[in-house]
Parts: sequence; structure tokens; C-alpha cells
Amino acid sequence: MLRIRLTRTGRKKRPSYRVIVAEAGWARDGRRVAELGYYDPLTEPSTIRLDVAAADDWIRKGAQPSERVQKLMAIARGSAGSASEGAETGSGEEQPKASAKAKSKAKSKAKGKAKAKSKAKAKSKAKAAAKPKA
Repeated sequence: MLRIRLTRTGRKKRPSYRVIVAEAGWARDGRRVAELGYYDPLTEPSTIRLDVAAADDWIRKGAQPSERVQKLMAIARGSAGSASEGAETGSGEEQPKASAKAKSKAKSKAKGKAKAKSKAKAKSKAKAAAKPKA
């Protein structure tokens, strides 16, 4: 059975994805039948370039889109309108999530810095206590 799904590209901790048509049993980053577009979740707003007409053609032929690809197609259709080629687009829903994500990330980063600082302080205290006074 053919699936329309994402394959991961990009470097470590900086993912980007290609929308591909592949056999369901094939490896995620393995062979593909066709490439339909790409998705970059890290840009603000997320970049989606998807050939919706080609995706619809593959669906008519029996390919099953994954849940994420269905969402991406809905976003691409909403912004591209009746154009056959998808355009770079962002979802209005994703922006509040992104800002909440950024806030959460900043909080955890500050928390990590505080932990590191207290750890360093404890280490220096332990070092000072272990030094014999001569």
C-alpha cells in the first residue's frame, strides 16, 4: 500500500521534512516513489510547499496520507486556494503555540542555568572544605 508521508531531512536538532509517496513497508528515509513538497517547522511561520494537485492525484490512485500530511494539505489548500501548486504558508493557529513554546523553552533554559550555577557553587564549596588548612 502506498503512503503519502514525511521523511526527515536537515541536521541534528534542526529538522525539516519532505513530503513523499512511498510504500508503507519501506524505511522512513529510504526509497520513494515521488516527492510532493517540503515542510520546515522551524521558520516563523512554518514553511509548507506542497503540490496539492499531485497529492490528490496519488490519493485517487489509492495512496493513503498520514495524519500530519493531511493537516499540511489542509493548510496548503486554505492558503493556496484553487492554485495547483501549494505556496509557502503558515498557519494562524501555529503562531500562539510557537510563542508559548518559546516561553517554555526560555523558562527551561533559565532553570537549567540556575541548576548549573548552584551545582558549580556546591562543587566549589566541597573543594574548599576538602582542602587542608596548612
